[in-house]
Amino acid sequence: MLNSGLSSVKVLISVLSPAALYGLISFPIAGLEVKILNIPVDYFDLQLLIGIILFWFASTVLSYFISLLFILSRNALEYEELILLPILLLSNQFGYLAH
Repeated sequence: MLNSGLSSVKVLISVLSPAALYGLISFPIAGLEVKILNIPVDYFDLQLLIGIILFWFASTVLSYFISLLFILSRNALEYEELILLPILLLSNQFGYLAH
């Protein structure tokens, strides 16, 4: 797709935007699961909804910048872990640190 006549930005937008929407779809599915399992949730409000949309937007923009860097580099696969691991560590994907 990157060798087509379109600019690389248009190609990346068409590829990455649907991928980012898959993550956004997980929130209504989780809400449906909460309703099916009768789990009490009393913290859903407008602030949470705005936070979910802003998180989706920030993740999409970050994906665009990272993918553009990978296009410009010949050794993109070697640099992927240099970007991915600090993001995972700083986003606390591995749970809370023990004090």
